[in-house]
Amino acid sequence: MRKSLVTVTLCLLSIAALAGQPSLESIDALLTLTRAEPQAQQEQREFAGAVREMVYGELRPYRINQAQKEIAENLIRSLDAQIEVEFSWKKVRPVLFRAYQESFSQSDVDELIAIYASPHQSQAPPKMERANFRARELFREQLAPAKAKMIQEIRNATRQIREAQ
Repeated sequence: MRKSLVTVTLCLLSIAALAGQPSLESIDALLTLTRAEPQAQQEQREFAGAVREMVYGELRPYRINQAQKEIAENLIRSLDAQIEVEFSWKKVRPVLFRAYQESFSQSDVDELIAIYASPHQSQAPPKMERANFRARELFREQLAPAKAKMIQEIRNATRQIREAQ
């Protein structure tokens, strides 16, 4: 009796372990299959371009002198550098790991790897969409201090541009 109780307990623990959080290796394999890193790099470039366009778009209607232009260019260089750091794969990857560990079990990740490795995979399964939504939430939280710093820097540059007229 005692021996069978131990066996049942071990089996239940094994099943619980399998249903537990996915391994970092399996999440890494999923990130590779979904091309998450190149996607993150593309989003970084697009965001930097949008910020540049926003700054130049705000200045376009005005006739600005050389000093004002230099202030704007320094602002854009600074924002580009901050975006490069904050949107780097080094910062994005841990957010994805956390979101996937919160959203998936090991068997979910194994299933997703099989789906994404299949030549017939056409679109992201709903499970993946929920995890990506969670990743965006976590990333917004992580970016909040950098966003506040960038907004303050834009305000300071705007003030300097007005003063340089």
